Amino acid sequence: MQELATCHWFCQLCDTKLGKIIPTIVRLSDRVTEVDKKVSSVEKEISVCCDKVEKVTENVNKRVSDADSHVVKIERDINVMTGHITKMKEDMTITAKDFTEKFTQLEVRLQKYTSEMDKQIEKLKAQEDKEFREMPSRCQLAY
Repeated sequence: MQELATCHWFCQLCDTKLGKIIPTIVRLSDRVTEVDKKVSSVEKEISVCCDKVEKVTENVNKRVSDADSHVVKIERDINVMTGHITKMKEDMTITAKDFTEKFTQLEVRLQKYTSEMDKQIEKLKAQEDKEFREMPSRCQLAY
């Protein structure tokens, strides 16, 4: 139809002008067809890319969800460990206080026993000194 120079049902002037327009319309039609093919090809590529993007997005979302669950588990574990450590500190503080109190009580008892033993030792020394001083007189009585 591009070679069509005349259209026989118009007057000669219109026929000549139309003979110039028809090839242009045919070329435009061919270009529109070519553009439609390219658009169709691009749409297919975009569809494939969208599918890939959806898969990657799903994969990323799954990994983020897994990471979030791991973070939550780690936070729970940290809270539990913090609780255990706090309890251990409290127990150690109580144990240290108990130990200090018992040690103080033992020191008091030790001082009491030491004092009593010192008194007993002094009594025994005094008694031995007395007996030692009396010994010569006893020995003389025996002869």
